[in-house]
Amino acid sequence: MPDDVPGARWRFALAWGTLEVFADGDTIPAVLRPTAAVLARLDGRFRPALLSYHRSPTRIPLAAVWPTGLVPAENQLEGVVLAEVHDLTCQCCAARFHGVYPDGGIPHFGSQLSAHRLVNGCPSCGSDFARSRIQSLALLPVTGH
Repeated sequence: MPDDVPGARWRFALAWGTLEVFADGDTIPAVLRPTAAVLARLDGRFRPALLSYHRSPTRIPLAAVWPTGLVPAENQLEGVVLAEVHDLTCQCCAARFHGVYPDGGIPHFGSQLSAHRLVNGCPSCGSDFARSRIQSLALLPVTGH
């Protein structure tokens, strides 16, 4: 299968699955390329990753996000949260963003969200989260659309 290309820089064995984290220069599987393309515009704390559960062959494309001041390292998941890249639209001004949205429901990782600072509002119009419905670990303007 073409997506079974070795290349993950770090592989973390979890009690219920495996997390493969990729670094610059690694071969990125096709299923992860859209996520990796967005994350390439952010700093090195935001790494493309694949999560798989022992009971399922599906590999889920995610972002592994380290807290500010920490860099990805082998055998180091302290403070790391997993996130998905979503397209977000401000409900006030209609500005569009790619948002790195944390997934708090994944065992172990959801409890580490307090180590991160969330963007809570629209940077374009200044509306808060309650009005804009914009919340994310990082926001990037949508380009090329």
